[in-house]
Amino acid sequence: MTPNAKVDSLPKTLLGRSTGRWEGETLVVTTSRIDWPYFDPSGIPQGPSATIVERFTPTSDGTRLNYTMTITDPATFTSPLELSRSWVWRPDETVKPYNCVEAGRARR
Repeated sequence: MTPNAKVDSLPKTLLGRSTGRWEGETLVVTTSRIDWPYFDPSGIPQGPSATIVERFTPTSDGTRLNYTMTITDPATFTSPLELSRSWVWRPDETVKPYNCVEAGRARR
């Protein structure tokens, strides 16, 4: 959550380097330095200078979390691409454990 963090000098990682800041009630997360060749599971390529800006905004009554993701990648897209979705709060739901697999290794 250090908006002025100097990530440009850090090595790239698979998921990139992220910084965050608050704009009012909205959490804004900017990710760059991504070392993954694909934008999505279908194989759309991702260029070396791709930047992703995510915005998480709860509704005033707290029942929904709105999300937008703006991808700027001049090597792949002719203009920034914006995707959006939202999640509804369900107090009786339980998040179950998920094993993330990276290059044949299980991570917890």
